[in-house]
Amino acid sequence: MKKLFDNKNYVVTSGWWCGKVDDEKRVRYGSESIREVSFFSKWKESVLNNTTPRKIMVFDSASPVKPDNSQLNGIEFLSLVNNPGHSTNHNGHYSGYTRSVLMGITYAAMCDADYWVYVEQDVLLNGNGIIEHCIEHMTTPYMFGSGEGTPQFLQQSLIIIRKDGFFPFLEKMNKIKSRDKEISPESKFLIATSPFFRFIPELCYRAITKKNLLGKLTRKFISLSLETFKGYDELPIGYGRTRPINFSRQYYYFQHGTEDELNLHYEQLISNAKY
Repeated sequence: MKKLFDNKNYVVTSGWWCGKVDDEKRVRYGSESIREVSFFSKWKESVLNNTTPRKIMVFDSASPVKPDNSQLNGIEFLSLVNNPGHSTNHNGHYSGYTRSVLMGITYAAMCDADYWVYVEQDVLLNGNGIIEHCIEHMTTPYMFGSGEGTPQFLQQSLIIIRKDGFFPFLEKMNKIKSRDKEISPESKFLIATSPFFRFIPELCYRAITKKNLLGKLTRKFISLSLETFKGYDELPIGYGRTRPINFSRQYYYFQHGTEDELNLHYEQLISNAKY
């Protein structure tokens, strides 16, 4: 029996792209199945079984392969004219990922939602009421995954933003002059949510991407200052890209799942359903 929660007024959005990757040098993590169109059904099932959104909206970066009508039943699906590309190699100011985030927040605001929730297209959730559980732990308008165990300061495959953070976040993001391939979206989110980290010149953040001496010094400084000056909460659950995953936990989320991890996740779901 599902646990009853005080349902919050939120929308869930995501991005979408599926097709042949032109940049063969880009490292691809996890099972190839998470990049196939069939995985969309598993993503949708995971969202519907564990969350209670007022709406689900998916922003498509002009993907050559899209979910079919049956998969999209009950989901708003909006496509861009062209594919902007990945954050490491994109056209225009923003990558496809960042555009899906900015459009998602705007959509949530126009829906008069109290919260915007982003669930990346390769993420699976576990635990009915997982979003409500996270919201109960919010002390700021922003909540991202911990960057511990990853190359970034924070993780952004599961995000929650409260309505009082919608327009301030959009405003601060639009003030960042550097493109995504110059300053990573993760670093941009850090800048947009913290007055302290906005004082660091963009040149320093661009140096992090270039991995030069200034970048190394900037990364070290931010890492030492992060706990004190970050302007967001960390999700009270694991794991995103962090490993290992404890599949017996009541609440968790993960992306870049390997075949073994996907199997363990579904085995745990079957086991839980028996009780």
